[in-house]
Amino acid sequence: MMNRSWLLVPVLGILYFNDVSAGELYPHGNAQHMYLGLSGAFVDVDGDYVVSGSMLSGSRSIDNTLMGVIVGYQLHENFAFEARGYGNVSDETIDGVSYSVDSHFSVLARGILPLNEYFRPYALLGYGKSMGSIGEISEDDNDIIYGLGVSISNGNRVQLELEWMRIYDESFSVGDVNYGLQGDSINLNLVYHFPSP
Repeated sequence: MMNRSWLLVPVLGILYFNDVSAGELYPHGNAQHMYLGLSGAFVDVDGDYVVSGSMLSGSRSIDNTLMGVIVGYQLHENFAFEARGYGNVSDETIDGVSYSVDSHFSVLARGILPLNEYFRPYALLGYGKSMGSIGEISEDDNDIIYGLGVSISNGNRVQLELEWMRIYDESFSVGDVNYGLQGDSINLNLVYHFPSP
């Protein structure tokens, strides 16, 4: 897998432009505002199977990279809601077969703990739809999504967010074979918070 640490250089540089105080970000105690962001998602899908009545089992893990957009509205310093959309930019090929998380769309509620103007841990809960493919076969599924993250800034409107999310968790059976799939995502977001009205 290629080294993606080069993505951090422009992101960290942007964080130090246009300092604003917490009072400017939320004038008159009004935390209501819109935010817009870009997100890079590094998705790991783990799959396993067990054949009923036998000792036969196996597992496989695939890694994909997705890029997406975040559009949200913060209603209160402790609560926001948002919509996200992602598209695939890299898939994984194993034994000549392409494994891909093609797209992911979600609607999320965000519970925020504003420790200070520099660090804001938060929890995410919502509903999403993921589309994936193995070779020429594609499938989509809806699932509950949850995760944890932290927003980091130096007091300006542009914030860096680091997240872990469980975007897919499904068990199913086909004949005598029981399958389990779990999709986890590590996200790096760059988010601009518009001035409060």
